[in-house]
Amino acid sequence: VVDMGVLSYPSPPTKATRISYNFFMVKVQQRDGLQAYLLDKGIETKVHYKRLLCDLDANKGDEWIERSDLSNAKRYVRAILSLPIGSHITDREIDYICEEISNFFQSRRNITK
Repeated sequence: VVDMGVLSYPSPPTKATRISYNFFMVKVQQRDGLQAYLLDKGIETKVHYKRLLCDLDANKGDEWIERSDLSNAKRYVRAILSLPIGSHITDREIDYICEEISNFFQSRRNITK
């Protein structure tokens, strides 16, 4: 699905020796549809950041926010999905998650052709 251009994920820092992910977030097209599809397949995902801090009532009218170009942040907040991650997840489960993500996008690709 990365090759299809519908999913991307961050690269680890080049000098990192150990990375401890507590979330594995991907930027994905059709996030809400994918999330519903995965849940139907028994795969729980999360949207951890549904709103930008600048959109909270406490920040409304803030001059800095009003002057800022937040178009990238606003686009990303609608596209970020957290996938299951942790030492408790087996390689087989990871393969299943990847396979189902691919199945979701392949089925959408075939519909649009």
